[in-house]
Amino acid sequence: QWGRRSAHTSKANGLATAVIAAGIFTVLVGIATGGGLQDAIDAKMSAFHGQWQVRGYQQPLSADAAAIEISPRESDRLTQAYPKAETYTASFKAGMARTENQIVGAQLFGLSTLPSVLEKTKLSGRLPHWPSNEVWVSTEFARQLGLALDSSFEMYFSRDPEALPTLRYFTVVGLYSTGMQEWD
Repeated sequence: QWGRRSAHTSKANGLATAVIAAGIFTVLVGIATGGGLQDAIDAKMSAFHGQWQVRGYQQPLSADAAAIEISPRESDRLTQAYPKAETYTASFKAGMARTENQIVGAQLFGLSTLPSVLEKTKLSGRLPHWPSNEVWVSTEFARQLGLALDSSFEMYFSRDPEALPTLRYFTVVGLYSTGMQEWD
């Protein structure tokens, strides 16, 4: 039927060409915005995890992994290789956060210094004083547990399969939002 020369054929050919052009345009827009989205996610995640990480080989990789000691010489070499990277130490500890009405799996995340990018995520409250049991929590975490500024919750951490979990109490002094629901 495409071989016939009629008025309907030219309309169908024009419509088919327009549909193919729209499909190609959609794919090009998807590729262009996908790259930008990947860069934005990479920038946000590197704000929390750092530009580079040095970890020991473990199977399976755990957030509770012990820190590796890096000599000053190795640290200088890494700093020269990545001159724009901010230097800070991050540590994670997985556990269960609990209030009277709710229990949620969570990770306690500690930083030796606050990277400049993270200061922009603060919505309300203040920075925790150290040493103390004051913490920032995400708005999503606070919503799930029904927390507000100056409220407290308890968190259980696993130490050893044969031992009882460790219990710690924390007070919320600040709320933040990264814009990434999976992280918050």
